[in-house]
Amino acid sequence: MKTAHMGISSVNATLLLFLASFLAGAGWIFSIHALEGLPPLLFIGSRFFLAGVAVAATTGHLRSLIDRRFFFQILPGALFFALSMICWTQGLAQTTSPGVSAFISSTSNLMVPFLGVMLFGWAFYRSTAIAIALAAIGLACLFLGPGARVEMAHLYFTVAALLLAFGLALVKNRLNSLNAMQTTSGFLFFAGIIILSAAFPVEGLPDQMPGLETWGWFAASLVLCTYVRFILQFAGQQRVSLAKAGLIMSLEPVWVLGLSILVFEERPGLAQAAGCALVMTAILYENRQDRRRSAIGVTG
Repeated sequence: MKTAHMGISSVNATLLLFLASFLAGAGWIFSIHALEGLPPLLFIGSRFFLAGVAVAATTGHLRSLIDRRFFFQILPGALFFALSMICWTQGLAQTTSPGVSAFISSTSNLMVPFLGVMLFGWAFYRSTAIAIALAAIGLACLFLGPGARVEMAHLYFTVAALLLAFGLALVKNRLNSLNAMQTTSGFLFFAGIIILSAAFPVEGLPDQMPGLETWGWFAASLVLCTYVRFILQFAGQQRVSLAKAGLIMSLEPVWVLGLSILVFEERPGLAQAAGCALVMTAILYENRQDRRRSAIGVTG
C-alpha cells in the first residue's frame, strides 16, 4: 500500500470526514458509559494501544511500530496527543454537560490552522478566517445552552484542546511524507503506550473485574470510535485542505448534542440550535471557497 488516499476523490474524502466526526461524537457517549467501570487512564491507554496495533496489522505496517526512524518522526505528535487525552479523560469523568465539554474540546480544530501558520508557514486565506470565525461563534452558542455553568472539568478540556491542536498540526505536517495508515497506527500505538505508562503507577488495576456491559462499551469505543474513526479521519485529511478538515471535524459537538438528546434526554435551547446552524454554514462556506481555489489551482 503505497498511499492510503489513492483513488479517493475530494467529495469522498469529505464524506469520510463527516463519518469520522460522527464517530468522534459517538465516542463521547460510549466513553462516558465505559468510564463507569474502568479507570480513565487505563481505559483510554488500552483503547489507543490496541487500536494502533489493529490498524498496523490490517494495513501491513506492523514493522513500522518497531522502526526507530518512524518512532522519532511520530513521537512529537503522539506525545501531545497522549497528554491531551489524559486531560480529556479526566475531564470526561467529571463533566455534567457533555455538549458544553464537546464544544471546548472541538476548539482544537480551530486552533490548528493558526498553529500551522506560526510553526510551519502554512498558507492562510481570508475566506478561511471568516469560516473559522463563524464556526467559533457557532460553537460558543452551544456553550450558552440551558443550565450551562463553568466547572472544573472545563479546565481539563481547555488544556486538552490546546495540546491536541499542537499534535494535529505536527501530524498534518508529516502527512506529506508518511502514509496515512502508517501514521494512524503509530499515532495511536505510541500515544497508548505513553498513557499506559502513566496509568499503572497512578491508577493501578481495577479492584474488581468490570462487567460485560462495561466491556461492551469499551469494545465499541475501541473498534468504532478509535480504529475506524481515525482511519477515516487521516485518510480524509490527505485529500482536503487543513481548514476544511478542521471545520468538518468541528461538527463533533453537534453530534454529541444530538446523541445526548437521545441518550440523556437533554433539551437544547435556541442558542444551541443557532450554534448548530452557524457551524453548518461555516462548513458549507469553506467548501464553496475551497472548490473555487482548486478551480484556479490554489491549494492550502
